[in-house]
Amino acid sequence: MDEVPGTAFDLDPDLVAAFCAGTLDVEEVARLADQVSRVLPFGRELPIPLAASLVRVAECVGGDEALLPWLDGFPGRPRLTARLFRVIDVLDRYSAAAGVLEALGELRARDPFPHGLAGHLVPDTASYTLSSLGEEIQELLGRDRLADAGNLALRALALLSDIAPRAAELDRHAADLGPAVRNLWDRLRPLVEPDRPVGTVSPDHLDDGGRAG
Repeated sequence: MDEVPGTAFDLDPDLVAAFCAGTLDVEEVARLADQVSRVLPFGRELPIPLAASLVRVAECVGGDEALLPWLDGFPGRPRLTARLFRVIDVLDRYSAAAGVLEALGELRARDPFPHGLAGHLVPDTASYTLSSLGEEIQELLGRDRLADAGNLALRALALLSDIAPRAAELDRHAADLGPAVRNLWDRLRPLVEPDRPVGTVSPDHLDDGGRAG
């Protein structure tokens, strides 16, 4: 990953140990959450000692599934990071789903790069198309480009909201995509100042897998 900020690989092991021992005050826990949010985008690129510290933090908050909810409890970068990783997870989860792929292909036949996604969406509609958006969001986070990451995530959610009703028609396994997108939009939108109009995600559009009017 290029343009890595100097604070990217800063996760104080003493702070981690004290957190797990329950001896940190509120401000120190918030500082740890900020450090975790800075290293999280690097995943497998982390040096082994830092990766081990990140695993230890996850264990001390209740496991991997509890890490993002824990981060979400701290305003600023930690909360934004947690909610962006939720968007990344949805993009990854549905990227290869047959109904989602077909619905995406139908949309892109009419508009190849909707919601200002030219330069972000790959030209082909394939199993990696949506997941590649998630990878870019994660990379922008790692480069400390929080506003860009947030705006790309909003555009990705707007795209998913367009295809969710049709995907649910084509594939029952995609029936929960619409509600997931609506929830993510409602949680992310207050944290991001859009750099261009990205529309809205309408509950009427997404409820019960109904078609858009």
